Amino acid sequence: EGGGIIALWLPDCQVDDHREWWPTSMSGVLDWNTPYVDLRNKVTWPEKVQGELIPLVYKLLKLWRGSPGVHGRMVKCPECRPLGLVTGQFPVDKLEDQVREWRLHRTSAPPPPPTQTCARGHQHDTLEILQGEGGSASLRCDAVACPLCLAEGALPPGCFDVWQSVAPYYRGEVVAGKGLLRCSRCTMRSRLFDAAPPQVFIAFASGARGPQMDQIARSVLRRLEEEAGTVSCLGGGLELIGSKPLEGVRKASMLLLLLTDDFVTSRQCMAELSEALAMHKPVVPVLLRPSIQPVQRRNSILISEA
Repeated sequence: EGGGIIALWLPDCQVDDHREWWPTSMSGVLDWNTPYVDLRNKVTWPEKVQGELIPLVYKLLKLWRGSPGVHGRMVKCPECRPLGLVTGQFPVDKLEDQVREWRLHRTSAPPPPPTQTCARGHQHDTLEILQGEGGSASLRCDAVACPLCLAEGALPPGCFDVWQSVAPYYRGEVVAGKGLLRCSRCTMRSRLFDAAPPQVFIAFASGARGPQMDQIARSVLRRLEEEAGTVSCLGGGLELIGSKPLEGVRKASMLLLLLTDDFVTSRQCMAELSEALAMHKPVVPVLLRPSIQPVQRRNSILISEA
């Protein structure tokens, strides 16, 4: 399938020769190039998992996903940003790698998170910088592998940038291309729902409140992207170009309902709910008041009476 294999030596594993440690029956599948982690000593499990297994999994996933092909994404220093200064900038990829390393090697007495100093001498916590414009404190996955490359066994596969190529379709900002993404490596076009299915499907009915409900749904979607790093898809009774009926619900991991009177009278919205329940998907209902408006705040979204 184009993936990697990591072998775990568990307590009942007998290894006589470290040069050929794999079972004879698995020759051809495992060899001396296969990475392994020795977990035979239960006392050292926490250190082994934290220090060896998790970094190895992350490394293989990074190789498997490849690169989205878009480099140089920058985030500004929190003090330089309000002043409009361009000198205080940091590469996002570098900062995210530093935070990942810090999180992987935290112990019962965790060290302070890494800090950065911009060209103007401002020093800030790396996590604080990543929460700014262009960054993500949740360390989002920025690349998804081309399913056609994986099917052909092409490694590393071509990749699509989630936040520049995929998310705009699900937000309804892009209608051209009929929901197809062109891979720079295999030059083939993959369907959006096959390459990067949405994690959250936001079902709502515009109804009589129209733009107001659209604004609320988009503010929820944006917060899910910024705070949780999730790829979310807007419903609103509209199907994306190139999609099949109810495909967004079928492909998504969960359904978020923005419940109003218009929702329960909408055939499309009730069909989306029925499909999610039939597929035993998690459903999170959010009951909205009769007259509502979104209130934006830095760390939350509030829905209040108009």
